[in-house]
Amino acid sequence: MGFFSGGGWSFPDTIIATLLFVCAVVAIILNVLIIRSNFSKAKITAPTFLFICLATNDLVTALVLPIYVGVKVLEVEEPVKTVEQAKERSHPATTAEKVHGTLVWVVIYTPCFITGLMTVVRYLSKAKPFYIIPISRLAGVLILLTLYQVAVCIAQAVGSEAKWLWEIKVLFNPAIFGLPEWASFVLLAFFAVSIIIVSMFMSIRLVMLLQETTVQTTQQRYSRRVSQKILILNFGSIIFSVPNLCGPFMSRYRHGDDVPLWFYCIPGFVIVSFLPSFLSAFNPIIYVIFSYKGLKNANAITSMIFSKQTRQQNSSGI
Repeated sequence: MGFFSGGGWSFPDTIIATLLFVCAVVAIILNVLIIRSNFSKAKITAPTFLFICLATNDLVTALVLPIYVGVKVLEVEEPVKTVEQAKERSHPATTAEKVHGTLVWVVIYTPCFITGLMTVVRYLSKAKPFYIIPISRLAGVLILLTLYQVAVCIAQAVGSEAKWLWEIKVLFNPAIFGLPEWASFVLLAFFAVSIIIVSMFMSIRLVMLLQETTVQTTQQRYSRRVSQKILILNFGSIIFSVPNLCGPFMSRYRHGDDVPLWFYCIPGFVIVSFLPSFLSAFNPIIYVIFSYKGLKNANAITSMIFSKQTRQQNSSGI
């Protein structure tokens, strides 16, 4: 990045790109395993369906965002010393950048929908144990939300003011359909913010239910772990998504050369490009940690390795 380097690679460039590549590798491996594990189950339930959707979204995120941004960070370019120079690096988006930017913005917003629905489904399963939510109805809601987000992101990409912003390495258009910035924000974030508010309320209700429940059997412990897993995934999505909803619009309020260059470049890059990349690896890690089956398999594999080593040592000793 020209912000850090003087015409070539710098140590911060290497650290940022390495973290992005590590997030991509971890996300790709774990999400593929999670998708395969859930598809292999005898019955696909509503939570299983949503876990598959979240893992698929995180997998796509890992493929289109951290690798692309990491390569851009390592590109050799002239150093940037002023805000005006940073603004000059942005340019009208090409067709490839529009397609890439549309996909990136869709996968940035989608986790809000999925984890929000997870929390609602989990709360209903605890509050009304005999109420079963049809997967078809759940899929219909998720498809409608995603289609809306895709339509808005496409409108953002084809707009005349769509630009590839140098500081965030992604396409952005602050005036969708020529509307004011606040209206563009409403179009992009309305359903995401609505789902976040609902999921926060449901999360509080779910925590209260968990506190009232006494854990006695193995099945109850497993059920509690699933609830904890969903709560952490939802809170993680909220924490990382709220800045994403607001971050791109920060650039419109950073006018003039008196604004520090670091303030113009770093917050937007971290919020829009780095945090979603981190979230794509964070979600599957949480899933594995709180998955009883995953932990059981991991322990079995560890025991098998150690027992094999012990047999080899005993045989060599004989």
